[in-house]
Amino acid sequence: MSPSDLQTTLRDLSKTVAMLVTKINEQAVAIKAQTKKIDDQKQLIEKNFVIISEQKRVIANLVIKVDKLAAVADGTKKGTAAPSSATTSPSATETAAGSGEAGPVTRARRAAQRIESKGLITSCVQVPKRLNTADAPKDKSTDDLNNNQSPIVSEWQTVSKKTSSNNLQTKIVQRGGNSVMSSILAVEKKKFLHIWSLHPDTTSEAITEHVETVCGSKDIKVEKIIPRTKRDYASFKVGVPESLYGKINCCDCWPVNAKFNEWVWFRNQQRSTGKESNQK
Repeated sequence: MSPSDLQTTLRDLSKTVAMLVTKINEQAVAIKAQTKKIDDQKQLIEKNFVIISEQKRVIANLVIKVDKLAAVADGTKKGTAAPSSATTSPSATETAAGSGEAGPVTRARRAAQRIESKGLITSCVQVPKRLNTADAPKDKSTDDLNNNQSPIVSEWQTVSKKTSSNNLQTKIVQRGGNSVMSSILAVEKKKFLHIWSLHPDTTSEAITEHVETVCGSKDIKVEKIIPRTKRDYASFKVGVPESLYGKINCCDCWPVNAKFNEWVWFRNQQRSTGKESNQK
């Protein structure tokens, strides 16, 4: 054989070997799947055996209970009346019902037949009576309501939308700008500062003198705040013109540990100021 033929033969053999390996792997996978199915079936069979054994145990207990009831029935029957000749004997019933049968199920059936032959099982079925709704008295209140119903009036009513005063557009406030006019003068709006954590002995006169020195103006309003509960510090409300507010709203204007911020107008002045509280 020539070298080319040998190479061709080797290639064919390698392809055949690869195909065989692939098939073997596929068969191995199939065998694993079948093995898993067999294991599952074994587990299912074992579970069924457990269930069957449990059912046998329950049936055996039922047979014991039925035998006890039959014995009690025999004693009761003998004490009350003699057995009639037409009554089938238990042995005959057992022979007729249990021919060719064995096991706990057969014993249970025989015991039930014995109890039934003794007359312990009776049927008490009551047929429920059907009510005739046609004969029932009618409720007069429903008739009165139906007769007194007013007819539905299908009329459209035009409802006008009410405008609230709160929904009105807020008017724009403007400021005058004539700086030459001298016959009429205006008052500059004050802006207030809340200062607290001062020494309890601090007075309004001391704060007024200090603010006048800082601002260089006499148009200043200082009020001492009297709190509802006793505090270990003094608080003041200081009002100055808006143009001078920046001079007192700074850290260099007040001593160390003093606290201040812009006054918030949400409290009643008559309760927060000492001057007006004394007037009460």
